[in-house]
Amino acid sequence: MLKNEKELLKSVTDGSESAFREVFSYYYPKVLVFLAEILKDRAAAQDVFARIWLLRSALPEIRSFGSYLYTMTRNSALLHLKKRRPSVTIEEFDLAVEQTIDSHLTAADKAARIREVVENMPERRRRVFTLSRDEGKSNDEIAEILGIKKKTVENLMNAALRDIRRVLCLMIFFV
Repeated sequence: MLKNEKELLKSVTDGSESAFREVFSYYYPKVLVFLAEILKDRAAAQDVFARIWLLRSALPEIRSFGSYLYTMTRNSALLHLKKRRPSVTIEEFDLAVEQTIDSHLTAADKAARIREVVENMPERRRRVFTLSRDEGKSNDEIAEILGIKKKTVENLMNAALRDIRRVLCLMIFFV
């Protein structure tokens, strides 16, 4: 994490270009690598930071700048992909993100972080995830074991995977 990030972001909100340059210098390479791998386009990273500057008045309300930056970067990537190929799906985008994560994190780092995320999930979500991934149960079997509908199992599993993907993506920005 960037030293004095909160103070720097406050200064950015107040219009300090030097504070913005410091935030930019720290995070730009991370955003650049992420977008360059997904989009094969280096200019998209500048768009993210231009947007941060334009929306700087919202910075004080943001609890996690890393999450905010990831969301802006993700949305920028999706927008650029949609412009190139209007039929691009969220699944295709997620696959590209997965490949980016795999190229930046070791298997051990990834496994450790996934365990940590799973441990912090709500009980039912964690139970569904572990039954599926650790015990190899199907969605039908999980529904029967837990006494819930298959659709509920699918929703809980999707939420678990979304949690994991979000945390792994954030790791790219903080590694």
